[in-house]
Parts: sequence; C-alpha cells; structure tokens
Amino acid sequence: MDITLVKTEQVEKSTDTLFMTARSLVCCGNDRLKDAVREVDGVVYERNLPNITVIERPGVKGAQSLHNAVQEGIRRSTIDPEHRLSRPVSLSQTDFAAKAFVHYVPEAQHASIDSVTELPAAVRRRFKDLRSSVTVADLLDMPLTGLREVLDLDEQQALELRSALTGANHTPQSAREVWLSPTQEGRFFGPEGEQSS
Repeated sequence: MDITLVKTEQVEKSTDTLFMTARSLVCCGNDRLKDAVREVDGVVYERNLPNITVIERPGVKGAQSLHNAVQEGIRRSTIDPEHRLSRPVSLSQTDFAAKAFVHYVPEAQHASIDSVTELPAAVRRRFKDLRSSVTVADLLDMPLTGLREVLDLDEQQALELRSALTGANHTPQSAREVWLSPTQEGRFFGPEGEQSS
C-alpha cells in the first residue's frame, strides 16, 4: 500500500505506535455472515515506531523518515510474532492502552495486585509465586506476550488479566448512578407525595 503523511506542523520527534486492525469488509446481504465477520474487528498488530528526530527541512525529509518507518513496520508485521496477535483485541487491551493507563492513573504505581478484583480464579492462581510488592503498574508495563510467558497464561487469560488490571471488565454503573445524586434519584423516582431531603 502507498502511505501519504501530511503534517501541518513541524515534528521534532515521533514516538508513535503503529496499529493494524482487522476490519469488516462485507459485501453480501447475509446478516449471519456479517455478524460472524464483525467479530474480528480490533487491533491485530501493534508496535512502537522508532524515535525519529526531524532535523531536515520540515515537510520533506522528516515526513519521508516517518513514511519509511511505517512502511518497514508493515513489512515486518508479517514475520513478527512477538507483536502480532492471533486474534483481534479491543483498543483497551493493547499494550499502548496499558501504558497510557499507568501514565494517567498514578495510583497504579502503588496498587498491589492483591487489590485487583474480578480476576478469574485460573489467573489469580498464577500470582501465588509473585512477591506482594508487585504492583498493577508492574504488570501493565509488560507486553501481552510477556504476561503470557512470565505468568504461563494463554492469550485469553492474559487479556482477562489486562482488562481486570485496567478496570475495563468492570460492570458499568447504571445510568441513574452516573447521572443522578441520591437526592435527585429520590425526587425523580421516589413514591408520589414523598420528597427526598
């Protein structure tokens, strides 16, 4: 494929992540087939691009350097099992999202893995050999491949672990809990004639 990059501002350094996704490209009217194909949406490959320092004239060599890095990443993706996933994952389960979580949620640096709830029993059993000083951030800083190999997990268990560590598998709150204070909920949905104080 040809890639054209258009930058509106000069880039001093690039630390981008290359993502490849599986997409639903369906051209038939069979709804069952559409549903089956739709299930493969997600990220199938991710890799940090090399740091590119732009010292040339903006918009010329710098864009070409980034173009070459993306092109090389695409070429390597076919022979790079360390960063390729056997099945698509959601963005929240990627290494990129895990590192962003650690960066933006500083509490992860101190949260013990024992404090993580909603872990499948099979995954929690793998923690028995870990020291109590291991934190959520320690595990989120590891790529999915590392989690699998270090903790002897299969791919599904590694994804479940990552979702539990970031809270992505938590049951969402009801709309009432999100939008209404207890007083408002009583006023909106309480028995007629009663006013919540």
